[in-house]
Amino acid sequence: MDNILLAVVLIIVIVGFVILGLKRSNNINKEQRANKQDYELISVNMYMDTIDRNDIVAKASDEQNYNDLSKITEIVLQNSLGQELLFTRPNELKELKYQEVIVGKTTKIGGHLIQGAMPVLERASTLAEIAKKVPNGLFTATVDPSTLSKFSDGTTTTMVRDTANKLAGHAGFQTIEKIGKVNPLMAVNVGMQAVAAISGQYYLHQIFAQLDGINSNLEKLIEFHHDEKIGILLNTKNRLSEIIQRKNVDGSDINEIRDLRNKIGEVFQEYKTRLDRERKNVAEFKSRAWFVEKRVDYYGKEIDEMSFTLQVCFEADRLSMQAELAEIAVRMKMNYADLMLEELFYQLKDNYDNSFSISIDDKIKEIFEPINLNAKEIVGEGKDFIFIDKNPEKLLKYIYHKSNQLEEQLNPKADSKIINQVLFERNQQQEVIITLDEELKGQRIFIPVVEK
Repeated sequence: MDNILLAVVLIIVIVGFVILGLKRSNNINKEQRANKQDYELISVNMYMDTIDRNDIVAKASDEQNYNDLSKITEIVLQNSLGQELLFTRPNELKELKYQEVIVGKTTKIGGHLIQGAMPVLERASTLAEIAKKVPNGLFTATVDPSTLSKFSDGTTTTMVRDTANKLAGHAGFQTIEKIGKVNPLMAVNVGMQAVAAISGQYYLHQIFAQLDGINSNLEKLIEFHHDEKIGILLNTKNRLSEIIQRKNVDGSDINEIRDLRNKIGEVFQEYKTRLDRERKNVAEFKSRAWFVEKRVDYYGKEIDEMSFTLQVCFEADRLSMQAELAEIAVRMKMNYADLMLEELFYQLKDNYDNSFSISIDDKIKEIFEPINLNAKEIVGEGKDFIFIDKNPEKLLKYIYHKSNQLEEQLNPKADSKIINQVLFERNQQQEVIITLDEELKGQRIFIPVVEK
């Protein structure tokens, strides 16, 4: 009996050890699994920390060194809207000439160049000549000024495409360590500002040349004793000339240009109102003179007074268009990315299409059509006291010639040419070349030689 009891006790003890062993084994496995999961979680977190630190969204599978420019075929800038700006290696080295834009103390932050001393080297080089001097090669971008403004919202990312056509480093400027120190967008801004400043200066030279012609015309009009209003136009012309010839311009110059244009507008509206009244009176003119030559002479004087008013309208409108162009050119010299520029170009286009001076030939034909018809009524059969013959054709020719004289005097071709050039070039894409130095810490910027 005692033996049986002892055996039962031994069995219970053995079973207890087995259960205890199984529990310990299970706990160890659980702990190992937990440790493994913790390790994996820590590893993932460490990897995520690495991504956060480097700000890398996508990574090349072959872990290429993208600080080596020989592996890069494109540098891609992308804004928050997904629009891209590409810097690519040129397939062929064109024979066009390029000038280097100096980046340094002469360049303002953000790529706005000092206006007075344009930091563009005089010597021009071809791409082949430039390529020989830059170990890391050339990258070229063709940019639309209106599109480039969309890349200035602070959310631009930089990517590179390698020789295998793989896109890598979809990240901010600091991701690819060395390339990240060179902001390609700044290079484009500097290049675009240089092109805009050169173009703006050219436009100002053209405007100045045309203001000289306006000056001589206005001085002739003073002979008609409208000194006050003509004086306003002359003063406006002189002040515009002074602003245009300055090497450095600022916001106060823009404000003055706008004030001058407002004064011109007041003069134009006054004389345009007078012109509408006078042209109606001339077209309905009736003379009580007995002699046909006297009637024609009186009629001619009425036409001359109206023609003077028309000329003031023409010169005032011309001056207003020049002031509008001057504001655009000044803003281009200061900052090609000025948000007001787009609105001013639309305004210029609209004012050009409806300009009094640009369409002066059509205006003259429209105004003189009823005037010339009325001349036939005034001349009649060209006889004095019914039986004294005069030469009606000669008398009518005297009247008709007045409109021809105006068409010859008032020539808007030069104005039309520069305005069309400004509007056309604004929509033209501009090429900018960048090269990176050996340590990838800086960049050189080249723009096509601007020939006007």
